[in-house]
Amino acid sequence: MDGRVEFGLQERDGSGWADRILPPRRFFPAAGGTRWLSSSPIMVGEDTEVRIIARRLEDGRIEFGVQERDGSGWADRILPSQRFFPAAGGARWLGSSPVEVGGE
Repeated sequence: MDGRVEFGLQERDGSGWADRILPPRRFFPAAGGTRWLSSSPIMVGEDTEVRIIARRLEDGRIEFGVQERDGSGWADRILPSQRFFPAAGGARWLGSSPVEVGGE
């Protein structure tokens, strides 16, 4: 494992969760500053474009959220209440608390 963090997105599918959506640019570097980084955009539903955002905190944890396309730019960050990954997450998928996008 090279220390990078991979992000994906899951949509609600009836009473469960659909398969993960994996944007082409979804690996965040093992090291780096505390600035926000973003994945490549992905479509949620039929007409909502979002991107996954993340930043490494000074204590090593990773904070993440999503942003929705707003005209020609990106809207404010949507930050789930459960949005922090531990510094050493291991090779497993971790989930956040759900957020709503697309005005649903």
